[in-house]
Amino acid sequence: MVLLVMFANRYELKYIIQTKNIRNLINSFGQVLIPDRNNKDNLGYYNHSIYFDTHKLRFYREKQEGLQQRLKPRIRLYRSISDFYIKSLFLEFKQKNDRTVFKNRVEINAQTAMELLHGYNQQYFGKVERKNESTDLFNQLSKKYLLRPKVAINYRRFAYFSELYPKLRVTIDQSIEASLDVSLNAKKSSFVNVLSPRYTLIEFKYDGQLPKFLTYIIREHELKNVTFSKYSNAMEVAYEKTRFKQKYKHNLYISGIKI
Repeated sequence: MVLLVMFANRYELKYIIQTKNIRNLINSFGQVLIPDRNNKDNLGYYNHSIYFDTHKLRFYREKQEGLQQRLKPRIRLYRSISDFYIKSLFLEFKQKNDRTVFKNRVEINAQTAMELLHGYNQQYFGKVERKNESTDLFNQLSKKYLLRPKVAINYRRFAYFSELYPKLRVTIDQSIEASLDVSLNAKKSSFVNVLSPRYTLIEFKYDGQLPKFLTYIIREHELKNVTFSKYSNAMEVAYEKTRFKQKYKHNLYISGIKI
């Protein structure tokens, strides 16, 4: 396992609740939460991530085997809701060490992103921008493991922060979808649902100690903490040959995985 030099670390609590109950949950925060500036006109924005893995799916297996230290290399695209236009791109590593989450990323341009997606070989060696530890580490991992893009994930995110609790961030992810089209030109229509639209993923992200008022809200709404990996579930759904025949019924995940 490669350990990164990170610029941020935090804890994450994940909950899956019925989409129809989201508004009541947000209202219970009162004035504590403020919409992120990217929540333009309260429409949110698209998070589109393209995940890399090895030929034998090393990073996917780390989650399945329950390893405490896990690494996920990805390209993160931020897209507008109105036309799916790419607003910005980042090369990003997300590492989890037990309950602590670390992230390291650097902004890249479309040309660099295409070179990373093309795959590591001598032709592209040295072309990738070397701005910080992120690009250097990607080059090292690509050379060692021949990283390839495996699956793309897209979802609509509504993000909130708090002036009273500056280390707190609340994100609401809806319409979580997966696609095997790992190009920058992927169409929205190429994605299939990972999580039933009846349900929404909400995450409380914080540094240090969980704010006490948040504990009260969790109890009030009877929220139950879950483990949910967008990457793992997207892999299972996107590669499932019978995904188009599956029905939601009462399953939270189209892949049939239940809490």
